[in-house]
Amino acid sequence: MKRLFTLFSICLLFILPLVLTSCAENPVGSDKAASAFKPKENQNTYALFGSVNELLDTGIPVEEGVVYLQEIGTGETQTLPIRAGGYFKPADGTLPEGDYILQAESKGVKSKAKLCMLRSDITDIILYIDLPSDPAVPPAKSYNIKGKLLDSENNYIKGMKLAIKSGNYKKETATSIINGDFLIESLPPGDYEIEVKDDSLGYDAGSPYRLQISSENKAMLQGRQLNAVGTPLTFNLGNLVFSKKILPGGSLEGVILGLDGQPLPQGTPVVPYHVRKAGDKHEQPTPIWSSVDVQENGFLSVSKIPPGEVLIAREGATPKSEIVGDQKEYFFDAGDVYVGWHTVQAGYTTHFPTVNIQP
Repeated sequence: MKRLFTLFSICLLFILPLVLTSCAENPVGSDKAASAFKPKENQNTYALFGSVNELLDTGIPVEEGVVYLQEIGTGETQTLPIRAGGYFKPADGTLPEGDYILQAESKGVKSKAKLCMLRSDITDIILYIDLPSDPAVPPAKSYNIKGKLLDSENNYIKGMKLAIKSGNYKKETATSIINGDFLIESLPPGDYEIEVKDDSLGYDAGSPYRLQISSENKAMLQGRQLNAVGTPLTFNLGNLVFSKKILPGGSLEGVILGLDGQPLPQGTPVVPYHVRKAGDKHEQPTPIWSSVDVQENGFLSVSKIPPGEVLIAREGATPKSEIVGDQKEYFFDAGDVYVGWHTVQAGYTTHFPTVNIQP
């Protein structure tokens, strides 16, 4: 018995240092511990991607830190960087079919671990971290606010303007850009309402969003606490959702050809502009929708148009103006117009003849 114990002790002296060395060289979440999760023979692989937000339903991304990914059963791990916008994905974008545990970490704070049972073509994971407030910053005299505009189907809204007002104070934003982002700068502390500046795009906010900015670098949006970050201090309002309105009206249809005489490519965005009265140069044309995509073979169909005159312009074009006499007149550059003014009546479809874009 003593001989067996001696033999076991000798083996342990040789094996234990090897185990400790291996653990030291391959901690969970280390680069060396990360594996490619290579699939076994005939094993399916699926795409996995995800994002990390600060708190549930805020839409505010965590843009620094890592996500730990561990395969259940094998114990293999990957450490994935959190990229701009809070996004992450495996090294090659896919993983073998199986069960995985994901956990995010940022600024020393970890999210709750989340189980992912990878069984489908694409799996989208969202992790949430309750980050601590930033260290105290001296109160600012003014703040910026930013966020995203989305419709009720989670599509970005571009081309919309908002207005923010407080008593007699009123400020307009720049137009929201292609991914729905907007920015309003230099707001002093106060109580504000954020509302649609131009609802001709076919969206309706309902009641205005209510924003309260205090001189202690904090704000409340609809009862949700915000903290200012960055330089200059900026509040991220997250997602502002606007529902689509049902606009009664008519339709405009036809085919558009490009400069080469061929149908405009499918998916080309164009913008329909509207005025109420034919030939009225003194009414500023307003976009009905932020953009409409051309369909197959250059076919364009725009519906729910308020009665009046409609013009189709290239995306990015805007009406220009000049003072003639004592009045302002509006016009488009010739190269910006795809389809000239056509009259649309409620309940009817107006067909425009096939048109060639002019240089």
